[in-house]
Amino acid sequence: SYKQIKNNPDELISLLKTIESEYKILSLVDQGKYFYQKRKIYNEEILDDTHIAACLIFLNKTCFNGMYRENSKGQYNIPFGDQNNPTACGEENILIVSKCLKNTEITNSSFENSIEKCKDGDFIYFDPPYYPINKTSSFTSYSKNSFGDLDSKGCFIMLINPYTPFMENQENYTYKYEFEF
Repeated sequence: SYKQIKNNPDELISLLKTIESEYKILSLVDQGKYFYQKRKIYNEEILDDTHIAACLIFLNKTCFNGMYRENSKGQYNIPFGDQNNPTACGEENILIVSKCLKNTEITNSSFENSIEKCKDGDFIYFDPPYYPINKTSSFTSYSKNSFGDLDSKGCFIMLINPYTPFMENQENYTYKYEFEF
């Protein structure tokens, strides 16, 4: 999806506008049917990359909690979220992100392969396993070294985590950067 936002924002926006206009005129029941139809197309049909990106963005904006998850067959399986008037096509946002990505390399590889390529000055964003909020949610790392090796390389790292008292007290891990686009 990010490659399509970077390289084909106008075509992507056009497709998303069409999907959004078809979706918004439907009743809630029919919106659910439309969602599952798009999910089936995303999972099973052979589409060009821009159509795949449009389906994924639509699904993400209309699914339960904006999640992404796959089943054991590698198929997107989040259920319909029945939000009130979601916006599938954030045209202004897509154009801004496209501009920001123009000089960005976008790769799709394993965590381990990705961090091997990182070097001084790189900005890396992770949505890592979350700090456990209870005893049953204890998966907390991608690898044995976690993210400290990137810090030692001089990389700028942004992690997202839910609010917990533990995370609030991690002053050593709080960095503030200002970005201009």
